[in-house]
Amino acid sequence: MPKVLLTTLNAKYIHLNLAIRILYDLNKDNGNADLHMHEFTIKNDPQEVAAYCIDYDVVCFSCYIWNITQTLAVAREIKALNPNTKVLLGGPEVSYEWEPVIAEDAVDYIIAGEGEIPFEHFVRQYPHVSLVPNLIYKEEGQIHYNKQSVQFDVKLLEDRNPYQYDTAEELNNKVCYIETSRGCPYKCEFCLASLDNKVRYLPMQTIKDNLLYLMQRGRTIKFLDRTFNIKKDFTLDLFQFILDHHRPGNVFQFEITADIVHPDIIAFIQEKVPPGLFRFEIGIQTVNQQSNLEVSRKQNFTKTSGVVQSLQNKIEMHLDLIVGLPLEYMADLKYSFEETFKLYPPELQLGFLKFLKGTPVREKYEQYDYVFDPEPPYQIIRSRFLSEEELHKVTLLENALEIYWNKKRACNALKHITAHYSIFDFLMGVGARFVEKHAFHKHTLKQVYEVIRDYIQELYPEDTVLAELLALDYYTFYKVKPQDIFELEADKAERFKVIESFGLNHHKYRFAVLPVHFDTTIYIQDGAIQPKLDYLIIQFDGQEKGEVLCADLQYL
Repeated sequence: MPKVLLTTLNAKYIHLNLAIRILYDLNKDNGNADLHMHEFTIKNDPQEVAAYCIDYDVVCFSCYIWNITQTLAVAREIKALNPNTKVLLGGPEVSYEWEPVIAEDAVDYIIAGEGEIPFEHFVRQYPHVSLVPNLIYKEEGQIHYNKQSVQFDVKLLEDRNPYQYDTAEELNNKVCYIETSRGCPYKCEFCLASLDNKVRYLPMQTIKDNLLYLMQRGRTIKFLDRTFNIKKDFTLDLFQFILDHHRPGNVFQFEITADIVHPDIIAFIQEKVPPGLFRFEIGIQTVNQQSNLEVSRKQNFTKTSGVVQSLQNKIEMHLDLIVGLPLEYMADLKYSFEETFKLYPPELQLGFLKFLKGTPVREKYEQYDYVFDPEPPYQIIRSRFLSEEELHKVTLLENALEIYWNKKRACNALKHITAHYSIFDFLMGVGARFVEKHAFHKHTLKQVYEVIRDYIQELYPEDTVLAELLALDYYTFYKVKPQDIFELEADKAERFKVIESFGLNHHKYRFAVLPVHFDTTIYIQDGAIQPKLDYLIIQFDGQEKGEVLCADLQYL
């Protein structure tokens, strides 16, 4: 009986791979193979991974753009240590344009497409694999592809729990992925999901059983459905199930198509869902309708914006934009970015167009003079619409966006800039200034604020409120009172006068007192700037980030 290992190299330690768990659960008792399962990460040493794998007759890897390079490196190490161990690859990264991969001496087999049916045949028939559907294999120096049209019936997953083999501790410490359906009704040409337009739902009772199992043992549960909210009643049913059974600490992440969210779903969330329980990932991608149409994508940005704004008090939003879509020049990208940024999502991801194997955008790349990296993740290098220099500038903006907005280090200042200036130009400029002085991945928190402080002083020297809002961001990001790098703090006598007038405990806490030119109470409550001489008082307890206590000169 062959000894077979199902494995993958996850992008991070906190990730779990659902695909190998499903394959293990479906085939562990078939009696034709001694089946095992184990996971690694892309940061593991290839030799160490290979040393673990060589005790098996066949090692089966689940392959994606984030791990294919490392997976092939491991495969080569496996062959160097034990040439008799066979290597099988499966997953989206090897299902298309697989010819260079199977040509690798270290690769013996590839399963193209959905893996359940081919893998079952493989483990039952091994080593006689000529009849395995959608298997690509080598025999006597020749490459064979047993191409067949097969599709797994997801109803066969009824009453199956792919996570029953994990400990509660492991599930609690990692992101648990669950699927309720496969396929996507949309045909966005940059996405692999567009190739399977038939949406197939798993049995509802099995979904609920597995979801309850994960809620009881895990914390973060992420739904893999490309558009979770296609069916209103299905969505509401599962939302209610979660509300009935979730436990403290649970967080649920969904990919949502915002412009089709039914009003009943919005009403349900507003009425019943507590803040922070749900996270929505929404692919804006572009506001440019010509670009959308060019990649067979439909989106009503007005409706999307309305849904985001109507739910942002309850749902943590993660919005995505794609840089490099057809017909989107720099001015169009700027418009898309600024309109999306005005929604002030807690996280805004600026991704660059990737030419994934199998996608239409890759197949017709020459139509738009695209040049992209031939190595994973196949990212755009230039096109008819954006030059290499322009794309480089956008990478600087992306880094600044991550440092100052997504990491919550300058949100007050950036909102003010959005209201009065160009946030796109500002982030691109501060990103360029940052890279002149520091590495994006090696800097101190103080340097983060010094760069943006100096850039604001240079760009908007007369905007005292902007400087004061940045100081607010700075002081409230620290748990311990930081150095006064803005030179805005009141002197010692004035500071103690303010502290004593409000009866604050200066023995227990430390305080920063900043004279400002806007009504702090109105700003903290409503986010509105009302001109006024006032004080910002930030209290530090050493445990939590600085807390703002509003003061008004009339009280002194």
